[in-house]
Amino acid sequence: MYFWRIGDATVNTFDAGIGISGRVRSIFQYGAEAGFARYYNAPMDGIDHTFYVPESGELQMLFIPIVTMTNYDLLYADLNGVLGTDRVDASAHLRLQKSNLKPEMERGFFAVTLPVFIGSAEFVYNWNRRVFAGLSAEWASSRKGDDLYSSTGSYDYYSSYAEPSATYDCHVPGWIDLGVTAEFRMNNHFSLWAQGRNLLNQTVMRDFMIAEKGPWVTAGICLNF
Repeated sequence: MYFWRIGDATVNTFDAGIGISGRVRSIFQYGAEAGFARYYNAPMDGIDHTFYVPESGELQMLFIPIVTMTNYDLLYADLNGVLGTDRVDASAHLRLQKSNLKPEMERGFFAVTLPVFIGSAEFVYNWNRRVFAGLSAEWASSRKGDDLYSSTGSYDYYSSYAEPSATYDCHVPGWIDLGVTAEFRMNNHFSLWAQGRNLLNQTVMRDFMIAEKGPWVTAGICLNF
């Protein structure tokens, strides 16, 4: 569960980029783009905090994950590729980015920056368009919390419990989600499929403070009419 800080509509005040795209024969398409964007009041993962007194009677601080509205600049570079043949279907997307949070923020919380490097790739081989087997991967580099506590001190209400100019650090580790897929198409209307993910047994945190831990498998049937 996330708390949401309500604000005005998100505005993309500026977004300029330059790129190229092309095709090699009829089987491979590629694209590359780099640019700069500026966002106002955009949703971003963050942390807020509150104080409470448990039965022990000692004041405790509780950190709460939130979706906060943030102003930030973004430098980015994207690289995409798609390969399609009779036997192989493959695709990949790579992004380098740098988010720069603006200092004019509400004090008392901090936002978690975007990962510098994210990407995904998929490779599927088929036998006569009946049996399909594939590998896939998604990844993201580590993220950090940019401290937005006011340098003038903490809330007056809590001044007896927190030192002025207190700072708190947050680090979200990077992750790789490796997966496999399999599908058997009995005919044009019925197929069986299975998928395994997180085969490297990593702590995958696509959403802040929501961790996917351990490998998992799912399977099903597909009906087409």
